[in-house]
Amino acid sequence: MTEYCYEYQLVCDIVRENFGEQVTEVAKFLYVAGPQSVREIRSGTKLPVEVIRKALCVLLQHQMVTFVEVVRGGSLVTQYKLLSNNVCLRLRFPQYVSQMNQQYGKQGEALMEVLLERGIVSTRQLLQEAVARSTVDAAGSVASEQVEYSAAKRAFKEMCAGGYVVRAERMVHATDVPTASKQDTAAELALLGGSSEAPAASTSPEPEKRKSKGKGKDKDKDKEHKKRKHKHDGKEKDKEKEKHPSRRRKLDEGKEVAVEPSEGLVSINTSPEMMLLSGQLGVPDAASTSVMPIPETTAPPPPQLLTETESAAFSGTVDTTHSEAAELETLWRVSFQQFLVDARKQACIALVSEKIDSTAGHIIRAMFELSRNGTESVDVNALHHALISNTTTKELSTVSLSTLQNYLEVMCKDKTQPVGRRYVPGSRDPGNLFSLNLNNMVSVLKQKMVESVIHDKFGPRSFRIFRILVLKKVLESKQICEFAMISPTETRERLYQLHSAKYIHMQEVPKSADHAPARTMYFWTVRYDETRRVVCGEVYKAISNLRARLAAELARASEAIIKYTSQCPLSELEREQIEQLQITQERIEASVIHMDDMLMRLRDF
Repeated sequence: MTEYCYEYQLVCDIVRENFGEQVTEVAKFLYVAGPQSVREIRSGTKLPVEVIRKALCVLLQHQMVTFVEVVRGGSLVTQYKLLSNNVCLRLRFPQYVSQMNQQYGKQGEALMEVLLERGIVSTRQLLQEAVARSTVDAAGSVASEQVEYSAAKRAFKEMCAGGYVVRAERMVHATDVPTASKQDTAAELALLGGSSEAPAASTSPEPEKRKSKGKGKDKDKDKEHKKRKHKHDGKEKDKEKEKHPSRRRKLDEGKEVAVEPSEGLVSINTSPEMMLLSGQLGVPDAASTSVMPIPETTAPPPPQLLTETESAAFSGTVDTTHSEAAELETLWRVSFQQFLVDARKQACIALVSEKIDSTAGHIIRAMFELSRNGTESVDVNALHHALISNTTTKELSTVSLSTLQNYLEVMCKDKTQPVGRRYVPGSRDPGNLFSLNLNNMVSVLKQKMVESVIHDKFGPRSFRIFRILVLKKVLESKQICEFAMISPTETRERLYQLHSAKYIHMQEVPKSADHAPARTMYFWTVRYDETRRVVCGEVYKAISNLRARLAAELARASEAIIKYTSQCPLSELEREQIEQLQITQERIEASVIHMDDMLMRLRDF
């Protein structure tokens, strides 16, 4: 099994645990087949169209699926793509909630819980549910609710300013879609309105085209005949619309949906994102959890913070009489990218602190704050001012400018090169600009993670061989023996172990045409990208096994858990079983968090 097989298994388990079997079938098909339309999903899964649309609504709402409109055969078709990385991000939700609690208190924790549970939610619903969760233990008076509402509103504004919550853009209405897509969508619209066995016929039959039976007819007569027929058809259509303003088709689940005549429809009208926009389609409940329907949703747009007007409106500095209703109906979602940026920043700071010292780590932290997460150059004078004005770390207030420059020079000359010097021609001090080398630090973090896995799995001597191959690129077996100071027999055994696990690669260079082993040279090398993918696959497998073990432990103690939750008296054996289960659950969850941190560094950084 490859990395993708283990990822496929983990993605299916997560979707099944949170949303049930029907949504899992749609996610499975999208993972295997790639971007697909509703018609193709129905053909591959054999599920009713209504079920597919509801499943796509759930996945869209929780940012697990994105959609794109492509031109196919001169028409516009909506395709849906599964975001497997966003599915695996659900393993980090407890860490997101804990981080918001540390930064913004219990109001931030309640807001993040609502956002993660609902996916995309309006401002009104978000604040109401967050206040309800914050006031569970309170007395419930009007004054306390008002205080909690003000605190939640303040925390929400700070979370938006920090980039953890961003607006979800609204969908494009069907009238804005070019009319060129109407020809290809007639069959898909008939499919969406028909049963699950076969596409239904069109609700408004098209008039048959007249065929010319003779070649010697006058062309002017044909033109006049077509004009008269066009006028007659128009009158008949007007009468038809007056009698039948909308036609109805029965779907697979016995529900009726109003459908206009087929020539007046566009495929995007019946797509899940447009059904969410118009409010015609409800979102099904997730397995063991309720997913509230939302009026609209969209694919994850780039992070977008509050504008000045919105920030002023939330802070109360401007009159919100006219815009308050619109602001309360604005849709919001979680920005997973901001959490990833924070994690990468903390990992880089820890790397420099471990390699040099804590002062260098504080310098890297200040450079992150001054350079917009490490994307811009920083002047050494501004960096020195930021360090000495830092009130949280007193030891930095005595750092002189020369000491800071020495630290920067050391980091520039280090092998990892976390900091680089930037020369700007024409400036007053061309050598006083420094910038962070994020690519270098991230590559070192990934390499350290892979090497730690090899050290734990194969031992220190195999780790020594791997490190030598990373440094020397390509070596023969005899050269590896000399550099690693290991016997030839043990060296060959460890090389074959690493090769069978696909951590290193071997290349044969025969000296003769018969490829005899005695007359063949064997060169060993490390292909780092492939090695990293192998480690990612093993991490996926480990997470799946840990989750399966936890499910088995919970199933084994199901009777004792039922008695414990219903507060029934427990026997001594059942009490011990519950205590042991709690210890096992804590250890497994801690292991899953550790594995997910490894996966984040190897895949997302």
